[in-house]
Amino acid sequence: MFLTHMFLSLSDDYSNESKLPIFVTLKDYRDNTQDFIPFIWKAVKSFTPKISMEAIIQTLENKRITLMLDGLDELQSSLQEKFNIDLEDFIKAYPGNNVFMTSRPTKSLGSFVSFTRFSVFNIEPLEKRQAIALVTKLNYWNIEAKENFIKDLDKHLYEDHKEFASNPLLLTIMLMAYNDFGEVPAKMHVFYNKLPWPSIGHHHK
Repeated sequence: MFLTHMFLSLSDDYSNESKLPIFVTLKDYRDNTQDFIPFIWKAVKSFTPKISMEAIIQTLENKRITLMLDGLDELQSSLQEKFNIDLEDFIKAYPGNNVFMTSRPTKSLGSFVSFTRFSVFNIEPLEKRQAIALVTKLNYWNIEAKENFIKDLDKHLYEDHKEFASNPLLLTIMLMAYNDFGEVPAKMHVFYNKLPWPSIGHHHK
């Protein structure tokens, strides 16, 4: 969600003077992926079918790309070493471009320690005031439901469902469930079953 928001923001602000944002999901990385250029090109072609690989290479050589690699935790564990080597070779070959990479916390990854060229940033859970501020800013169609949700979030929902309410994506889904059912169930398994789950298709510089 973080990179999706960044991608959309950069796309809206894109001009001839800025870097071209490219969003890539790492779950699509395979053992037959030769190197990063065809991998990136394939991701871009899904949005811009007529773009050539040469155009991607030229833009990289001109240091004009912000590459967003989403979901390192979704990468197959058997491909981790190959991916590390491919990413390192890519950064060496095309310095000066921006590379962002995200991952959910997972024991199998340990940390980003192997990516020595990256700075690591952790997204902290939302505090109650931040959760309320986030929902307040949402352009949600049902204003009454949103206002009631904010009141209940302040009274008890944040504490009752802190694991969900402190996460921006899950907090938004909580609002959707609240709108549909007028409540957020106290038991987690009931909450999961009621959620209207959407279909949802580190910084180096």
